[in-house]
Amino acid sequence: MGDNPLLTEQQIQQQLQLLSGWNLETKDKVSQLVKQYSFSDFQGATAAAQILANLADAFDHHPKLIVEWGSLTVIWWTHSVAGLTQRDIDMASKTDQQLMTA
Repeated sequence: MGDNPLLTEQQIQQQLQLLSGWNLETKDKVSQLVKQYSFSDFQGATAAAQILANLADAFDHHPKLIVEWGSLTVIWWTHSVAGLTQRDIDMASKTDQQLMTA
């Protein structure tokens, strides 16, 4: 846990202001970053999911991905601390970078 301390609510709110379109949600008392991306078809959504799978493997930090026709929902949180860390914020930013240039 030392390298990935849990962010405080204040830190989360400050960091959330730096992210575009990401929402803070709580599921089973665990804070999570959630964003839905839209695509013109299922193939676009699955291609984006593969891009994020490669990104997640490269950083050894993996989101929950929900692929549906025309959309991909990405959910970041750190399982080991049951909440959000700076790593999740960074990965949300990297997610935007990867999918905006795809």
